[in-house]
Amino acid sequence: MPGGVDLSVVLAYTVGLIVAYLVLRLLWTPARLLLRTAYALAIGAVAILLINLVGGLIDIHVPFNAASVLSAGLLGLPGIVLVVMLRNLI
Repeated sequence: MPGGVDLSVVLAYTVGLIVAYLVLRLLWTPARLLLRTAYALAIGAVAILLINLVGGLIDIHVPFNAASVLSAGLLGLPGIVLVVMLRNLI
């Protein structure tokens, strides 16, 4: 029909929107976990850099590697204390 909307096009768009919604809904949880982990890593990196900056005055140095950044970022203040204490034990 000229100038009209074809029912198959409307059905195709509807199915496409439903599939897109379901795919985004499935990917949202891993993406949120990835964003939280990236945020924790950034906080851990900043914390270790601050420890090394301030600790240089009192001869405390924490190595900047993946394990120390992960533990400082994911565990928070207990992780920072753990990294500093482990470094002083070795």
